[in-house]
Amino acid sequence: MKENNIYKDARKNLKLSRAAVASQSFLAEKKIERIEAGKTPEPDEVLELARIYNNYDLCNHYCSKECAIGTEFMPHSPLSERSLAEISMAILSELNSINRKRNMMIDVSADCAINENEYDNFKQIYNNLESIEMNIQSLKLWVKENMKDTSFLDE
Repeated sequence: MKENNIYKDARKNLKLSRAAVASQSFLAEKKIERIEAGKTPEPDEVLELARIYNNYDLCNHYCSKECAIGTEFMPHSPLSERSLAEISMAILSELNSINRKRNMMIDVSADCAINENEYDNFKQIYNNLESIEMNIQSLKLWVKENMKDTSFLDE
């Protein structure tokens, strides 16, 4: 069974033709067709499609599933499926957890090395930071998709 294409699904959800997308972008209709057929797009093409579709989860998908660097270093998470309240509470929860582990972090990093006894504590801190990072990315994506005026992001 053929897997759905996220770029094609995003276009079809908006009931846009490839020609309509091409007329709003620098992408040729043939290029859009190739991307939707499974050819890996270039980063600027993904950004263009995300802008037109107002679907910045396309960027997250590209970075975590198609980019050679991102597939190794960025876990995929459907970032845009959560509400602002859910994202905010997740960030605050992780920050509280980090705050409780502040002394542990000082102890682990004081000697500029992680010894065997500190490994589990360091792993907990690292996992909290990873979670905060994902939640911050979720918040950024939520802002891009839900706020009309995002000019403050460029300041």
